[in-house]
Amino acid sequence: MNLIYDNSYSTILITVQFMRSDRLKQLKHPTNRLKAAVFLLLFVLNFLTVKTSDDLGYSINHGFLDLFRQEYIQYMTWTGRSVAHIIARSFLALPKGIFNLANSLIFCIHVELICIHASGKKNYSPILYALSALLVFLFVPVFGQTVLWETGSCNYLWTTTIILAFLLPYRLDEVKERTLPYALLMGLFGILAGWTNENTGGACILVAMGLTFYSFKNTKRFPSWKLIGILGSIVGFLIMIKAPGNAVRAADFVVSGGRAYAFVHDLFNTLNVLGSLHGQLLLWIGIAVLLGVHVHNSVKGVILPASIYSLSGAAAVGAILLSPVPVEFDRSMYGATILVIIGFLTLLAPVNETKTGKLSCVVLTAALAGLSIFDYAQALVDLSYTRYQYQNRESWVKEQASLGNRNPVVPVINSEFFTTYNAMYGLNDILDYPEFVNNVNYSITHGLDSVTSTTVEKWNEIYRNGSPELMNARTLSDYLTLLNENPDFIGLVTCNTLGIEHGAVLETLGKVYGEPLEGSSNLYGIIHDGDFEVEENGEPGGIAWVIQDHYVWVSSYDDPTQSDILMDQVEYTNDNSGLSIVVFSQSQDRVVDSVTWKNSETPDRTYRES
Repeated sequence: MNLIYDNSYSTILITVQFMRSDRLKQLKHPTNRLKAAVFLLLFVLNFLTVKTSDDLGYSINHGFLDLFRQEYIQYMTWTGRSVAHIIARSFLALPKGIFNLANSLIFCIHVELICIHASGKKNYSPILYALSALLVFLFVPVFGQTVLWETGSCNYLWTTTIILAFLLPYRLDEVKERTLPYALLMGLFGILAGWTNENTGGACILVAMGLTFYSFKNTKRFPSWKLIGILGSIVGFLIMIKAPGNAVRAADFVVSGGRAYAFVHDLFNTLNVLGSLHGQLLLWIGIAVLLGVHVHNSVKGVILPASIYSLSGAAAVGAILLSPVPVEFDRSMYGATILVIIGFLTLLAPVNETKTGKLSCVVLTAALAGLSIFDYAQALVDLSYTRYQYQNRESWVKEQASLGNRNPVVPVINSEFFTTYNAMYGLNDILDYPEFVNNVNYSITHGLDSVTSTTVEKWNEIYRNGSPELMNARTLSDYLTLLNENPDFIGLVTCNTLGIEHGAVLETLGKVYGEPLEGSSNLYGIIHDGDFEVEENGEPGGIAWVIQDHYVWVSSYDDPTQSDILMDQVEYTNDNSGLSIVVFSQSQDRVVDSVTWKNSETPDRTYRES
């Protein structure tokens, strides 16, 4: 069981105790320099990655014991991946900096485990370590979601590392009998390894059985601890897939087009994962070429282990066919791809030990490094800009909360430059309706009542310097009272298919100017308390005013997209049904709020990209 720590010892020393002079000497070794470089490169990416999506929900807790209570609830109502989620909940209860360090370290250990599995020994060449790191960086699906995203990394990088660590004694062909405590520890470790991820947990069992058969074939010995470890992994796997929550989660995936269509669709996508350039095709081509070379040269001892890893990876891809989850080359394929990478490197390792083969491996490493430089540079630009937007948004929300605004309208994160190295790539940010789960969790974690997102353009035009008191009003009556009591505010109004409750509220206020359109229940006008003169320039279908040298046009139709409030030819309404009010501040000489009331208690400030 200490093999994991023995083989990762140098990595830990470099990253945790690097200030000690005797440890600094170890950096002279090429492999250790590579580990330090990989650690630093990953740490930068981890630092730039922001919390998003499930991170918000999993960070909500009421103490250490509550982490397990919440996980029990999730086991019963959503998914059985308790090992991964306990790790995620624990990290999310701590400062992000702790995760950044731990995740960078675990990635280095992860790469080292890949090398040991590929070479079948504790000592491996620097080239193999470099190739392992490069292949993971370039070929695993959605690197941002599976390695950098806090929740996603715990579900995929960390769980796959647990599996590779558990399988290490099987790969190193430990044939001697061990003590009973060791065997029991292997059983417990097996439970953790099997209880990680649905398709990868199953692949773990296949690899353990395959390596056990390979060892037995060579030695005719079958240590009992190997059997206990396999049984443990089967128990862990069953605990995970038998979770009551899996049935609940399965119901969330609606099958359309019939069972035959669903099966063909997933089978087609499975073949696409295995045989497309955007999937695992290049890895499989490399495996095929190396297999041909080894068969031609009658190389023994690597073909069967390589086949065990790669075919188990293929089985992990195909296993998604048996689940309600659609088959895609997404984060569910992380562990499967790692096994295929190990299969490829297992065949490549003996090539690297020959004189001519070493040169080929150096050339391959250089080519992959060149590709990685460009990908890493793009990732830096993407993640830096995302972090910049995120930090600005967080600062603004904090400022709004200090002003009493517990219902802010925030800008969405611009996704124009997203790469697959961004944790937000393919995930939902805060959406444009407050009931969405991310919005609710964001509100809880930030001490807000609600949060809604809008486009960056509309946020800059209206809400960035908007009125906190208006955004904080949660009923139409309270909102109109604020307009009535503040002489600085001018409310511009349009309404399509005016509801009875809207009209009743407006009548009680008595400060609406303008007339309903003939033969319609629609209304447009101005809400303002006090003396205020407007220059009216009537036009068909609406009315125009000039307010402090700003040209204002208000129209009202049954079609909400035609019921507009424009100022200086900029539309400030959101084209949603209901009573729309745009508020102009005379002192600030700008619009400070725009809201559509679907009813008297539902403010709507959503804007969608056109």
